[in-house]
Amino acid sequence: MPDVTAASVLSEAQSVYLNDPSATLFTNTILTPHLKTAYEHFRNECALNGISVEYRIASPATIAIGAVTYGTLPTDFLLPIKLEERTSGSTDLYIPMTEVRFLPEIDQSTMLTYWTWSDNNIRFVGATQANQVRLTYFWDFSPDAVTAATTDLRANGRSYLAAKVASLAHLWINQNETLAKACNDVAEMQLQKIIGIMIRNTLGVPVRQIPFGRRRSWSY
Repeated sequence: MPDVTAASVLSEAQSVYLNDPSATLFTNTILTPHLKTAYEHFRNECALNGISVEYRIASPATIAIGAVTYGTLPTDFLLPIKLEERTSGSTDLYIPMTEVRFLPEIDQSTMLTYWTWSDNNIRFVGATQANQVRLTYFWDFSPDAVTAATTDLRANGRSYLAAKVASLAHLWINQNETLAKACNDVAEMQLQKIIGIMIRNTLGVPVRQIPFGRRRSWSY
């Protein structure tokens, strides 16, 4: 799925929800603080549902002979999802590694085989040869870093973000609670769809739908 840009979110908010397609009244500068707030809400909702806003695959790392930690993690790393390995320098297919809560007390062999997440690092038993490890991980992106020029919000939630930005603008700029609530209702509807899709994509299991009648309260 294409990256979500701040410009695309703000444009949708201006054109669809704020009736200001030329951004004459609701400029990007005015709306950007509300985008930061909307993005933070989105991240919090993802966290409450046990998912991250996005995942990525790091460049393969070479784990030296006998090394028992992954070493320097990617700068945007949040949590590991899975690790795969192959002999360093080979073109073999990557072999999935096994995550464990505690590393087994075994002698080192040619492959690392096991990994655990402990003390803010990925740890291994170690191996008797160098191995190449491919890490898939959840990445993080602070709302404080969001600007009108951000080209990668790292979230598949443009429809939610646009409606939420407009809701906040109607509430705090227009002082119009009716329009604010209407936009917020759209945002919440989109959020449930997006969260459901992200859970399916991340976990590969069916999503339990929220029963009719159980609606979120109107909150900001």
